[in-house]
Amino acid sequence: RPEKAITDRDQLLMVLREGNVVTLAMCRNDEPYLVTVNYALNGAGTAIYFHCAGQGKKFDYLSANPKVWGQVFIDGGYLEGECDHRFRTVQFAAEAAFVKEESAKREALTLMIRHFEPNPEPVIKRFLGSPEA
Repeated sequence: RPEKAITDRDQLLMVLREGNVVTLAMCRNDEPYLVTVNYALNGAGTAIYFHCAGQGKKFDYLSANPKVWGQVFIDGGYLEGECDHRFRTVQFAAEAAFVKEESAKREALTLMIRHFEPNPEPVIKRFLGSPEA
């Protein structure tokens, strides 16, 4: 419903920053595939990073067709007695790209760890070592 659409960029970014998972719709050879992954948004709000192994179904679909439809859903809970549910959703069309440069991979993983971990530094050190490594 258009009257409920979030159109303000700051509000859209707020949902993307608050969210923890994005559901991605993909298609390959007329076969749809839907997967939900955790993610992190870059500081400029222009890229969403998520993990993708170098093999597997997600990798195969994204390699064949990088166009995706994404949805971030923030559940505000069922409204008792109203037969309604409160939620905020951001949907978007995008083109996925594999991050290949090592420094960019480290930056993306750091963003994800900072997004999820209440005390990110030990986790960053454990997975990425020292910045000089």
